[in-house]
Amino acid sequence: MGHDLNIERVTSFREPLFFHGELTRILCSCNGVVLVAAGQNVLLWNPITRWCRVVLKHRSLRNPGNSVLGGICYDSSTKDYKFVFFISRESGFSGRALGGFVFSASLQNNKAWTLLSFPYNSYSPRSGVNFNNTFHWRVSDVKRPCALLKPHQHDYSESDSTGLDDYSESHSCGFDSDEDGSGWVWDNSLGCNNIAYFDPINEEFKTLPSPDPCNTEEEDSIVGLGIIDDCLCMARTDDKMQMVQVLIMKECGKRESWFKAFDIPMSKFEKQDDFYDIKLFSKKGNNAKVLIISGQKIAYIYDSASEDVLSQVCL
Repeated sequence: MGHDLNIERVTSFREPLFFHGELTRILCSCNGVVLVAAGQNVLLWNPITRWCRVVLKHRSLRNPGNSVLGGICYDSSTKDYKFVFFISRESGFSGRALGGFVFSASLQNNKAWTLLSFPYNSYSPRSGVNFNNTFHWRVSDVKRPCALLKPHQHDYSESDSTGLDDYSESHSCGFDSDEDGSGWVWDNSLGCNNIAYFDPINEEFKTLPSPDPCNTEEEDSIVGLGIIDDCLCMARTDDKMQMVQVLIMKECGKRESWFKAFDIPMSKFEKQDDFYDIKLFSKKGNNAKVLIISGQKIAYIYDSASEDVLSQVCL
């Protein structure tokens, strides 16, 4: 473990998917410790020692109708771990997402929750990977023009002290106007086109520089993230979904360091729809054999040299 989290032996449990009967979500990991949301509790769990600790709480995490993404990152300037949660809600009438809100807390800063600005489509975030002591999500920032709408504004004066149990629909759904008064709304018809990461020092989301697009006429759709040969990688495709292109960023944060590692022909896989949400991993020094985990929890061992699927298993 790179940095000591000082997880005390508060409690242990044999089955990590259950915690006092609460709905449990395993969200991500950092430095060997797993971030878990169990009801309103935020836990850090060490799967090796099988000990866990409740470090934070928030009521919004408890609602089973909420979709939750979580990230954990390390702030080297303060030697503090910070937690970021994205919670989206759905309309009970249409089943469509109303959008979401993002908030953060730290282990050292009195464990106080802070509402964060999220400059992307709040319907778009998809889980990714932890890299360089912070998490990376796939997001979209594509907008389309619309008639200027005036959605219901929530009065936060009746909210709890955090102001996070409710939220303004205009903030979360992306209804807004530009300087010239023209209205816009987030375009939910497209996939993710950017990689966002959280800067724990400045406590803000930033966009990772993207490689040149495959097709200059339209946006590429980023369908997966991963770590190959100790470098951040991305998988992208076009509308035809016949080939997934895997690119590796050799120098973190440098746009020119992206290069194409290999292509994945979709004809090699039985369930091609799974490849709208994948994660990729390989051992250090070996990017020929890659572990691919699909959105439907199927793990493939893919040989990029022979373009063959060596094995697959349901998780």
